[in-house]
Amino acid sequence: MPCPSWHVGEWRSCRRSRCVQWNYAMQRRKISCRLPNGTTVHPRLCDRRQRPDGRQECYNDRCRGMWRVEPWSKCSARCGSAGYQTRILRCVWSGTNKPAGNTCRDQPRPLVYKPCVGPTCPPWSGCRDRKNFCSRARRLSLCSMQDIRSDCCRTCLDVG
Repeated sequence: MPCPSWHVGEWRSCRRSRCVQWNYAMQRRKISCRLPNGTTVHPRLCDRRQRPDGRQECYNDRCRGMWRVEPWSKCSARCGSAGYQTRILRCVWSGTNKPAGNTCRDQPRPLVYKPCVGPTCPPWSGCRDRKNFCSRARRLSLCSMQDIRSDCCRTCLDVG
């Protein structure tokens, strides 16, 4: 039986390879063990000490971490009051949008929290609070109780 040898395929395009660090990707190629007639055989039949590398680092300028931000959340405030908005921030490779770990750490980090003001309040139609504890009652979700709702008409007006 003739001796098999290692056969190497073409390197995959570096631009399409997986980023591993800033400006570098891991390029791959197929390695197979073949007989002289081209038949692929089990790799154990080839000398493993002579096996060529199947991967190498390559320069890829698309391998740059960048911040990707999601849209801002709705304002947390009820009508006429101050609140905040948040958004999700991710560090991704610029060419693939896949997670890039901590490679964005040296870049300016976009805001993920900002203040906002709630919508304009509806007309009060003569409704007013008659007690001093109304804002606390609202925070404690007590506006559903009839007595509280009556005493804290203005504060509880926009609570469902």
